[in-house]
Amino acid sequence: MEEIDSSLKDSRYQRAAQLCDLLLHSAACPEGIKKKKARALTGLGRMQTSANNRHYYLVCTDCLLQCFRRNASPASPPGRCLSLPKGGEFAP
Repeated sequence: MEEIDSSLKDSRYQRAAQLCDLLLHSAACPEGIKKKKARALTGLGRMQTSANNRHYYLVCTDCLLQCFRRNASPASPPGRCLSLPKGGEFAP
């Protein structure tokens, strides 16, 4: 968690997002990790010059935050609010 916080502070959003993914898919998913990943994805979106890329990251952030608001279990199967969409579509 400290490494994620450090990466977010230093604007290393890609690294922070990848570290969050590791924790999200582990058996012991810490509290607040989805919010940290959302911050990383928002940071990545802000850095994009392409509108399509920016939209992709921001939509992923929105999906993650919606899942967080629904209090989805951190142990949800992969593809349910934890993973980025594949092929532009969100998994049900």
